[in-house]
Amino acid sequence: MKRNIYLMYIIALLQGMIFYGPVATLYRQVHDVSIFQITLIESISLILCILLELPWGIVADKIGYRKTLVFCCWIYLISKIVFWLADGFIWFLAERIMLSFVIAGFSGVDISILYLSDRENKFNFWISGRKGIKAGIFLWDRHLYFKPAFLSAGNETNGGIAFCTVPASGQDCREDS
Repeated sequence: MKRNIYLMYIIALLQGMIFYGPVATLYRQVHDVSIFQITLIESISLILCILLELPWGIVADKIGYRKTLVFCCWIYLISKIVFWLADGFIWFLAERIMLSFVIAGFSGVDISILYLSDRENKFNFWISGRKGIKAGIFLWDRHLYFKPAFLSAGNETNGGIAFCTVPASGQDCREDS
């Protein structure tokens, strides 16, 4: 459980460092995407996230939580590279569609892995710590503007590599401590 908790802390930290957040709208506008198009992109993204929740849960149960996390991490990385290189409405829409798949795929899977590996009933402690890390990253993120999209893609690479070390199943998680 301890190993999984530390891995999830690292993953939450790396994936929470989205440096382009404060300037994402400006970044898109510079690449000829209007406010209306940004709103349309975000609306499509939200609807897809909601619609993909159940199918991703079924897929995760069939192929395994670890494989789902690893697959979603790589799609996440690809989406950040697409965002970094995007130029125009279609590319930014493609990035958000990929991100919708990722968010729906991650939803609940990381927590399920921790729950299955919890022998010492420390699950609730981990959840509280993760929320604290994300809050800290949010506050820290507001002051960084240096090559934001590129730095985010690098962090997703590190997060993907960290996910590759997560055990394959609940049984493997229980043997780990």
